[in-house]
Amino acid sequence: MVKRPRQNLYQLSPVHAVPFEVGADGMVVLLVPRFEGRWLPRLLGRFVRRPNIQIRLDALGSFVWQQCDGTATVTTIAARAAAQFGEEPEVMLHRTGAFVAKLDGERVLRMAGEGAAAG
Repeated sequence: MVKRPRQNLYQLSPVHAVPFEVGADGMVVLLVPRFEGRWLPRLLGRFVRRPNIQIRLDALGSFVWQQCDGTATVTTIAARAAAQFGEEPEVMLHRTGAFVAKLDGERVLRMAGEGAAAG
């Protein structure tokens, strides 16, 4: 695993790294591939009914996910979420930061922005 230099998470701009679907209810379902690489999905995909793991996000997660377009920073997304859900800005900043950090750790999001290498 390659370690990134220490950066301020709140100044970075998250962007989607996996496909997703938005249901009729507005909730997001992430489609995380079961297998990584070039040949493994082709080889094992024949034996698996669903090639993707589906992760269903709640209302806050869906809202935050849809804001992750690579242009908005985590701080901006948290402010939008606080306004949308009527939560205290400091509390929402912490919740949004933890959520984005978790998704980044799971390689579902990528970080772009100040000093971050996109990719």
